[in-house]
Amino acid sequence: MRTRCGELEISVVAVTASLFRHSASEVASTENAVFLIDTPHDCVRCVTLQDGREARLAAGDFTLCDLTRPYNVHCNGPCHMLVVGIPRTLLLRYVPFPEELTAVAMSTRDSMSGLVSDYLRNLRARFPLGPTLSEAWQVCQATMNLIGGAYERLLLTRSTRRSAAAIHRARIRSYIEAHLTDPDLTPSAIATGCQINVRYMHRLQALEQETLAKYILRRRLE
Repeated sequence: MRTRCGELEISVVAVTASLFRHSASEVASTENAVFLIDTPHDCVRCVTLQDGREARLAAGDFTLCDLTRPYNVHCNGPCHMLVVGIPRTLLLRYVPFPEELTAVAMSTRDSMSGLVSDYLRNLRARFPLGPTLSEAWQVCQATMNLIGGAYERLLLTRSTRRSAAAIHRARIRSYIEAHLTDPDLTPSAIATGCQINVRYMHRLQALEQETLAKYILRRRLE
């Protein structure tokens, strides 16, 4: 059974086979850009592979998968998986560069990740038929704030291993996502908001495949 919480879709999936493949043919039939948060409930070990990364999950741990690219899930036997579907446009407001975070294990041993895991399982139990229309926005926002907080913590712990340029690019994207509907979203405003020089910001963007203006236009169209 699936439960809608605003833009989120929450379901429990029975995994009967030891190997699940989201193949290239299934990617081709995917209509919308959606990320999944997968949380195994009752298995000893579950391994998710995507983008050359491997997430080894125990019960309650979770990871992120991108439906627009192939991935595999290996379980040690039949189990139940809590699955949260998040549109990419929504996820980007809270998690910059989610493609870099697929198949990364988020362990319940970490305080923030454990809080997210407990919350998601409790959310399904509290709203088996979904929240009311008046509750849906608050539930969706609270859920995304927690998920965003857990991944922000992960990115901060990785920051010492990332270049300064990569960190600045992530901050620029995050600022843009938070201000997409602002008509005064200009390079100068972005640079000021990120506390960097405009010229340096354009140099950073030159390392990407599209200009800053094209990126903003594409994201607004999406």
